[in-house]
Amino acid sequence: QEREEQKRLLDSDDFDYRDPLYKGDCVPMQKWQETSFPNCNLFHELDFLGKSRTQEFEYHAKGGYNHIFWLNEMDKEEDPELAMKILIYGTEHTDRNFDRVRRDGLIYERLTQSRFVLDSYGFCGFDVLTPYADGGTFSHKLSDWRRGKLKLSRKTRLQYAVEVAAGLA
Repeated sequence: QEREEQKRLLDSDDFDYRDPLYKGDCVPMQKWQETSFPNCNLFHELDFLGKSRTQEFEYHAKGGYNHIFWLNEMDKEEDPELAMKILIYGTEHTDRNFDRVRRDGLIYERLTQSRFVLDSYGFCGFDVLTPYADGGTFSHKLSDWRRGKLKLSRKTRLQYAVEVAAGLA
């Protein structure tokens, strides 16, 4: 039965089997929001096996839908330490999840000129590659401050507020 379905779809324009990317009123407002600029060659050039043997490719963290890996590209003069976001192992490879990563890559591309957004070296499929940024997240800093684990002067808090507002503007 599956084989018959595959034959039917082979030369068909019927894509009913695909997940809907948009539902109801939640639709793209501009055509560029549906674009994509993957650069997969960059990912295929990385020697993951060799780097994992020399401890230059290691699991770092998990967040949202992603596993985060740290890797070191010694030959890169600028930003030799990189972070690779990869869709969590076991997550279904659906159109919806593929689109999540596409939007992530597109957001990085569109905001590349902002000093408040990490640069992006690219994305491909379910992976995004950025410079490695250590020091934790802003939300962790705020949480530590609220719990009294971190001291932040009024000037520093004001500076953070201005930077957050500028990043959202």
